Amino acid sequence: MMQLLPPTDSSEIRLKPHRDLYSLALHRLSVPTEKFDEVIGFEDSESGNLAIRAAGVGMAVAVPFAQTAGHNLNSASYIAKGGLPEVIFKKHLFLNHT
Repeated sequence: MMQLLPPTDSSEIRLKPHRDLYSLALHRLSVPTEKFDEVIGFEDSESGNLAIRAAGVGMAVAVPFAQTAGHNLNSASYIAKGGLPEVIFKKHLFLNHT
């Protein structure tokens, strides 16, 4: 039987940078905690990337846009300044390599 991380530590869901939204999503998708390192989270802001990390997601990809370009995105595993096309085509994150 798979073990799931509870969606939150409290009865109310806290907003980013807390992990609650990501933990709840992982729980609802039935992702076992031992598979969190295989999950990729995409966020456009500092608080979103901190939330991904706090939830234990394996890879945090920052996809900044004009309003978040000045955010500190150092918590991200990768900063895709070229947006999602950069992630898909340059880094091949969504391409099946088998």
